[in-house]
Amino acid sequence: LASLPERDLRAGLAEVVKHAAIADAGLFRYLETQVGAFLGLDDVAVRYVVARNCQIKAKFVEQDPLDRGARACLNYGHTVGHAVEKAAGVWDLRHGEAVAIGMAAEAWLAVRMGVCSEETAQRQVGLLKRVGLPVGAPKLDFELAKSALLQDKKIASGRLRIPLVPQIGKVRLLQDVDPAFLVEALGHAIQPNDER
Repeated sequence: LASLPERDLRAGLAEVVKHAAIADAGLFRYLETQVGAFLGLDDVAVRYVVARNCQIKAKFVEQDPLDRGARACLNYGHTVGHAVEKAAGVWDLRHGEAVAIGMAAEAWLAVRMGVCSEETAQRQVGLLKRVGLPVGAPKLDFELAKSALLQDKKIASGRLRIPLVPQIGKVRLLQDVDPAFLVEALGHAIQPNDER
């Protein structure tokens, strides 16, 4: 980790925030107060965060080794994130930066769909900002991102399965979601918004 540029270290933390948001409220609270220690490469913080992150990911993969169910929860932030990543062009955004934008958009979507409270969404956006990650991409070409979104492999027969966070540390896999909701979330991610 010490060999990474700071931007890459922050981008990598996006996946840690995702894992905490979907599976570990305690890790999420820890990051809210100790993200500076992690970014400063404090040994205790790094060991705890890396170990806990690996445990969370391993648990989902062990539960669903063939990727037919629960493992889809690891895609939180990735549906919008991948569309943003493709529209950004080669190397304009790190994967973790795109995932952070996707998480912010999908948290907004969860509020819009009545899945979570505004407070739950704001905690996620707040932590992403504390990490130093973008939560919007107002300069992106919306039509290019929309095209990428609608080609997502997770869309089957015009419907989408997507994980959302009803409360910090919990995840809910919604079935049969209309992709139009994701297009709306993508629009939220791309429009200029000083309130983010």
